[in-house]
Amino acid sequence: MHLARLIHVNSRTLQQLRICVHEMPKFRNLIFTETNALVVFPYLEHLIIRKPPHARVGVMPAIDCVAPFPRLKRLQVTFEYPFSDDLPFRSNNSSLGIVSIMLDHRTIRLLSAYAVFGKDRLRALQHLVVGKLDGQRAEQNDCYRDFFNWVLPRVRYLFIHNPLDTQILLQTLPPKRDFGNLELLSVLHSTISLSRIVQVLVAFPQLKTLVCQYSNMGDKFSGMSIRQVAAMLRSKYDPLNQHIQTLCIYDFPANSINMVAASILLLADRCPHLRMIKFPKHREDRVLNVLFRLNQSRYPTEFRESFLSKLDFALYQARLYTIIRIKRKVF
Repeated sequence: MHLARLIHVNSRTLQQLRICVHEMPKFRNLIFTETNALVVFPYLEHLIIRKPPHARVGVMPAIDCVAPFPRLKRLQVTFEYPFSDDLPFRSNNSSLGIVSIMLDHRTIRLLSAYAVFGKDRLRALQHLVVGKLDGQRAEQNDCYRDFFNWVLPRVRYLFIHNPLDTQILLQTLPPKRDFGNLELLSVLHSTISLSRIVQVLVAFPQLKTLVCQYSNMGDKFSGMSIRQVAAMLRSKYDPLNQHIQTLCIYDFPANSINMVAASILLLADRCPHLRMIKFPKHREDRVLNVLFRLNQSRYPTEFRESFLSKLDFALYQARLYTIIRIKRKVF
């Protein structure tokens, strides 16, 4: 209660609040005084709620008709959603732009029941981080698809930490270009193929940065030569994506050097503004092999002429990344 009183005294001037909770029912003490008067935080912009490792903090009971955070801009909850209602989302539809939550079936159902994903809610949402719950996975994929169908047309920056959520996202994407706002998609912990990367670039025509792990060429291109894949992409997409500039590949198998090099060439051919392929520093030895494949002349003549005659590749070192820069020749 001592901490709660201190927060109450400063409630009208606080702009950021980071709190570690041991029991969520006691969170009520932050928004109500000992005399049961509501405490409003009129200028609070950042609310971050954490818990001790491995602690079971429970869930805060529902509270009706109160909106303690009317100007909240950023909400971050680092564990499973600890409320029984939409309390942190009330009356901040025009300000709440960054949300970081753990996505599970209960959370989606609960927030849907309170119309948080309604047409006029979260109008300012631009940046969504979908966290990962250890050992958790709900089976009702339709619920997740509904969530992504609501989210995708709205946000500009989407971070997904759970590979299973990434699978559902990819299953959600339609064959036509529907989602025009997304500029950054990070599926850092997910391994996806070139055919899936193509799917993402088509679905998000405004995408500027894609972060993922690379697996292989994918089932769609299985058994095809690089020239055949190039011909298919050229016949279907002109261009594939006009805005993509950076591809971050956080990992790839040691035996897929040739496929990574081929994928970079194929994407560079169909994405006119792709300029940078970023790799983590600890994969520098593999990246050097990729660069060697890109610049060597062992490819068939037609392939070399259609790609390498128009592109130059150079290696740059940054503090955290090894970067292959793509330079396009002007004739």
